[in-house]
Amino acid sequence: MQAPSLYEYFDSKEALCDAMFAEGYLNRPEFCGDSEQVKGFLFGLILLPALVGIMLSARPGGIRRQLQLVARRLRLAFTMAGAFMVGSVLLRLLIQGPVADFGQAILAVVLAGTFVLVSIDPTDQPGATKPRGSQ
Repeated sequence: MQAPSLYEYFDSKEALCDAMFAEGYLNRPEFCGDSEQVKGFLFGLILLPALVGIMLSARPGGIRRQLQLVARRLRLAFTMAGAFMVGSVLLRLLIQGPVADFGQAILAVVLAGTFVLVSIDPTDQPGATKPRGSQ
């Protein structure tokens, strides 16, 4: 038994490519999405940074101080992600059995707790001095 050839339906390779292109072009609206979805995406793309800016400027210390704290937390998050990757690789390579499976979850919980404790605003800690201009 032999598979039927496409040349029974098309004269040449170019005709096959043209037919595939035409079919894809005709079916394109199904994959491009609705214009309402695109409008919603663009609205969210503008709205989210605006809301972040409003929320950060409403907090004590001003927008500049809050952006510094955001940058500090982002650096801390990248550090914790790197520590998780290194730790999970070491767990997989050095430890066998169920500890290797549950060790990653335990490591993630420990790092998340560390992030929560270390990422506290310096002004929220007891004994810390408040920035100028805040009451």
